[in-house]
Amino acid sequence: MRVPFAGSEIDPSAFASIAISLSVLLQAVMFISVGAMADFSSNRKLALQITTYVGAIFCILIVSTTRETWWLGGLFGVVANVFYGATFVFYNPYLVDLARGRKSVQQHDLRSHEGQLALQEEMDFLSTRGFAWGYFGSLVMMAIAVGIAFVIPSEIAFPLNCALAGIWWAAFATYTFWTMRPREATPYPADAGNVILFSWRRTAVTISRAAELPSLFYFLVTWFVYSDGFSVVSSVGALYANTEVDFGFNKTLALTSLLVVPPLFAGLGNYFFEWV
Repeated sequence: MRVPFAGSEIDPSAFASIAISLSVLLQAVMFISVGAMADFSSNRKLALQITTYVGAIFCILIVSTTRETWWLGGLFGVVANVFYGATFVFYNPYLVDLARGRKSVQQHDLRSHEGQLALQEEMDFLSTRGFAWGYFGSLVMMAIAVGIAFVIPSEIAFPLNCALAGIWWAAFATYTFWTMRPREATPYPADAGNVILFSWRRTAVTISRAAELPSLFYFLVTWFVYSDGFSVVSSVGALYANTEVDFGFNKTLALTSLLVVPPLFAGLGNYFFEWV
């Protein structure tokens, strides 16, 4: 089976790869555009709520696609992935605020060396546990999705599982927002101007100063290459395995085995390295 795209016909997996690549490109634009809003705006929680629910809604909308509107699945997937990435821009700054609220940090003067060490330790703890439980939670959702894939046809199971993932996302986010307090933020600089343009100006200044900290710059470049490669393997690798690999046994079970490994060992790895 092939699908029409840009005047020709391509494999569905190729279309999925194009959609993933486009979403990553748009994510980069989104990250930079809202960066200053996450750093300075007191509406950080509201922005996190908006990006979360928009992403979840478009994830759920995938269930409405049909054989005739298959391309909408790609469009909805791109939008969902872009807003999923945007949530991290507003989510990450909360780590510092949450760590500062811990008793082990509040008993220190944050201007002191001991205070900074306590803050860093709490940030490491919260980040490690948060990611670990996020990975373990994804295994639960994956188990539900695999169970559905085994009992109903794949053309129904796939969009249904996408919708369930969106519901899972929105449901746990709602609990988070219910318990999360808005946080004060550093006021915008007086000469900031438009928040989006200000974000791009800050990025340009950072890049222009890269020569002042060459080791940090090289680290960021290598991290970008590594993380991007990891994302490609985890997303496109499943597509390749689905279309090109003959496992010799049930394909759904084989793909499940491949998809379970990263979140399982990532969750365990967080606990292991926290112990180290």
